[in-house]
Amino acid sequence: MAANLKSRCSKCAEMQKTYLKTLEEKRALLVKLQNEQERCRRFTRENEMLETRLQDMTNRLPTEQINSSNSVTSANSDDSRLERQLDEALTVNRKWRDEYEQMSSKHNQEKDEIREELNETRRKLEESKSHVLALETEVMRLAEALRNKGNQTAQTHVNNEDLDHVKIQMQQFKEDFSCERRDRERVQKEKECIQAELANAQEIIATLTQEVEMYREHCLRIQEENAVLRRRHSAPVQSQPQLQIVYPLNDPIRHPELRLQQQRRGVFTRGPIIPPPSAFYGGEVETDVTDGVSVMSSSDSDKHHSI
Repeated sequence: MAANLKSRCSKCAEMQKTYLKTLEEKRALLVKLQNEQERCRRFTRENEMLETRLQDMTNRLPTEQINSSNSVTSANSDDSRLERQLDEALTVNRKWRDEYEQMSSKHNQEKDEIREELNETRRKLEESKSHVLALETEVMRLAEALRNKGNQTAQTHVNNEDLDHVKIQMQQFKEDFSCERRDRERVQKEKECIQAELANAQEIIATLTQEVEMYREHCLRIQEENAVLRRRHSAPVQSQPQLQIVYPLNDPIRHPELRLQQQRRGVFTRGPIIPPPSAFYGGEVETDVTDGVSVMSSSDSDKHHSI
């Protein structure tokens, strides 16, 4: 039984190798077929160009014959030249047409052969799948039988050689499964690393975008400030309030009430009269200590003149 299973496994491996070889040959034939198709398309384009050129020459021939009626000799030479060109174009056209037909027939033949090989490959693939399924079923049956025999070791005798073969096969299957799992884990880790790098790159791009937006807003704000400064420098200078020194004429003997009213309004004149306390006006009053002249704004001066 183990020998039969081993022969089936070797046959399955051989069929898989044959299938892989057939797939490689199929790929090579497909590449060759694509090259032939490209060459056929190129020949077709050249043929169309030659046909267009021939049609132009054919259309241009009557016009040249009409225009050359004034000179018989030149007309004959032009006709002969055009005829030679026409013959050459027809020869080239026939040549390309023959090559195109040959390539087309060859292409169709190769296409049919490839289709037949593809069908044969598919048939072999189906057979391989059926064999693999049968082998898997046999392996499962043997595993189940092995478990049953393990439970009934006291009643049955197990062939050590067959058991060793089954263990070796199970170990190979286990190693294949472990290798495939390691490959999946490695691919998953690489995928996670790439996703992390992508997230970092997106974060960097977002940060740079925010910085660019911030710098642009800063630049716009600086431009606005510069525009405001330019408008301020270009605007005419407005008149500022000026201080006015008033020297009112006052007679301390004849007009004591008028002088008292002026002092209450913050207008101080020359004289020995001591100014009232600053609390009366709500703050300090600026006076010229040197000559006793009071200083006030133009609005206070207007009030004084109105008085």
